[in-house]
Amino acid sequence: MNSKQPGSVHPVAGARILVTGGAGFVGSHVVDQLLDARAGKVVVVDNFISGARANLARHAGDRRLRVIEADVRNVEAMVAATRGMDYAVHFASLPFDHSLASPRECFEVMIDGFVNLLEAAVDARVKKLVIASCASVYGHPAYRPIDEDHPLRAEDAFAAAKIAAEEIGRAYHTMYGLGCVSLRYFRVYGSRMTARVWPEAPGAAATSSSPDSLASADLVSVADAARAAILALEAPFESRVFNIAAGTDGAIERARVDLGWKPNITLAAGLDDLAAAVSAPLPPEGASAGQVAAAIANASAGAEHDAATS
Repeated sequence: MNSKQPGSVHPVAGARILVTGGAGFVGSHVVDQLLDARAGKVVVVDNFISGARANLARHAGDRRLRVIEADVRNVEAMVAATRGMDYAVHFASLPFDHSLASPRECFEVMIDGFVNLLEAAVDARVKKLVIASCASVYGHPAYRPIDEDHPLRAEDAFAAAKIAAEEIGRAYHTMYGLGCVSLRYFRVYGSRMTARVWPEAPGAAATSSSPDSLASADLVSVADAARAAILALEAPFESRVFNIAAGTDGAIERARVDLGWKPNITLAAGLDDLAAAVSAPLPPEGASAGQVAAAIANASAGAEHDAATS
């Protein structure tokens, strides 16, 4: 993977990069791509409640990777992990279902924990952060395709915390010059999802507890989602928001123009990869797009798309 894009002022090659939630679904794929792009050092902070060490197994023995088992609410741990880093990618979060059951803990992890990272980043002179937001910040959409200027409306604690994090990150950029780019992920699917359920036949019932299910079922491969984070990290923009979607319900013109990002993996190819990864059959022949979306929603329920995974 050639990660250096035209106009890049933050090259990944040789850089020291912190990834919170780096053992989770999308976070671990970001770690894969960073190391493949010749990052000098990658430090993963994960509490391993949702993340798994197995997601990082391919890098066993790679001296560039350091894994710290810690919670982002631990100030001392975040200070130690951030020391010496050039950049940070923030995927640590609370699972969506957990946030519904415990809004206070949701805010402690997703707001207080994020502020811990920001404070540590300022002190460590980190140049830039990329943070994972999600489509649930839009609530029930007023129009489609949903662009980044669509009004934000929190309909649960999870969405409220994501909106708050975006605004807090913007404030730290204004106050301290710390770059902070937010990626609003729509439905992300692929290997390392936790649940593995497909409908047995067209019309089979399927449910989803996804935080972005109200906004859209726009489907993006996890490899494309991780690539977006790296492009955002390397881009010359210091304070921007981008939709990361397939381009059906979520408008991605800004990401296409400013990041040079668009989905490279078709749904058919992505489903083949996912079926191989989970040793499960594909949705049956003749399944509608909606049934495919529901199948993926079931497969990702509980993990969400790493915007909801630690």
